[in-house]
This record gives sequence, structure tokens and C-alpha cells, in this order.
Amino acid sequence: MRNHSRKNTGFSLLEVAIALMVLGVLSTVLLESTLIIQKRMQMHTTQERMEMILASLAAYTLRHSRLPAPDKSAVQDENAYIGTVPYEELGLAPYMVRDGWNQPIIYAVEESLTKTTRLMSAQGESLQEDLKQAFCNITKTSLRPSTTAEMSHVEDPSRVVAVVLYSSAGNSLCIEELFNGAVLKMDTAQKGIVRWISRDVLMAAYGHLPCQQTGGDAERPPASPSDGTRVF
Repeated sequence: MRNHSRKNTGFSLLEVAIALMVLGVLSTVLLESTLIIQKRMQMHTTQERMEMILASLAAYTLRHSRLPAPDKSAVQDENAYIGTVPYEELGLAPYMVRDGWNQPIIYAVEESLTKTTRLMSAQGESLQEDLKQAFCNITKTSLRPSTTAEMSHVEDPSRVVAVVLYSSAGNSLCIEELFNGAVLKMDTAQKGIVRWISRDVLMAAYGHLPCQQTGGDAERPPASPSDGTRVF
């Protein structure tokens, strides 16, 4: 008598379902890992470009004894200029002033630091003295994060905020949502990447030519790059 039974070499529906479920889990894990890596790269790119912008701002100040105003899209609000980074004036390529999400980096600058004039005379005054008499003598400013005290009456005017750089990190934010006059709204800013820096840190850490200190601070060592700077 012949045996008509035969082996089942196919997959059951249960086995197929389990295989699909495993593939789905692996795909989800892979996608999440890819997104995490991509975000880290975008943040790293943004921070690198902010570093380049700060170095370029310091170099510009050494040449002109003032900071540049933002580009033509800038608005002036309570003694601060707010707009985008003036890449042509700084000699940067257009992509260098965009963040890792390919969005423009917002640039806010204390207005008084954009209007100092070059005082170097034909008698050969040093650049250090030139900076001290103009750019380094500003003590009353308005630009600040909402988490810091009013800057007009601080005991150490060397720490007044000169520049704020901001990346929305892919979020949809307009300048009006980010600033209240010259005050950076930190509750909103923490949704992205924000960096601010004092005048003296900008010159000491990025321009390698610190402003001269007077009085009790005369012997204070140059500020470190992290002094006066916050990154979220």
C-alpha cells in the first residue's frame, strides 16, 4: 500500500507572522538609531558653524573695532539688532551660516557694539589701546537672556552679552517668538540650540586679544571659551 502522505515544506501563517513581527521590530530599532545619529550630526554641524561664526566675528572686530550688524533682514528692537549672520561681510560661504537642518542661524548683537569707531591715529596708537578706547569701553547694554540679571548695572561690565547665536534645531520659530525686545526668551530658546557670549570672552578666546581690565580686575586672567557661553 502506497503512503500518500507528504512533508510540509512551506511556512505556516503563524511562522510568517512571527517573522514579519521580528523584521518590524528590527526596522524600528534601525530607524530610531539612524534618526539619533542624524540628529547628533546635525547638532555637531551647528555647533561647529557657530564656532566658525564667533571666530569670524572676533576677526572682524579686530579689523574694524566693532561688530557687524545682521544682514538686511535685521530688525532693531530695544538697542539690539536681530537677524541673520552677515556672511558676505564676514567673508563666509553661505552654507556656513546655516545650521545642521539647513536653516539660517539667527544672529542678535548689542547695538552699541556695532557703532564703535576706529580711533587709531597716525601717531601709531596700538590696536590694544584702540580697542580699549572704543569697543572695550561699552558698559551699558540691553541684549541678554531672560535668565540673567539686567546688564545696565552689573559690577563687571566686561561680561555684558555681545552676541547671541540661535538655531531652531528644525523647529518652526520666528524672531518674535524668540525675543522680547532685546531679551532672549530662554523657555522658548531651549527648544533649539542657543549660544551667547560676552564681549571680553569673544575677544580673549576667539580674537586672542583681550580687553584691558582696570581696577581690581586688572590681574584677572583671560576668560575661557566657555565663560559667558551656554549651549543647550
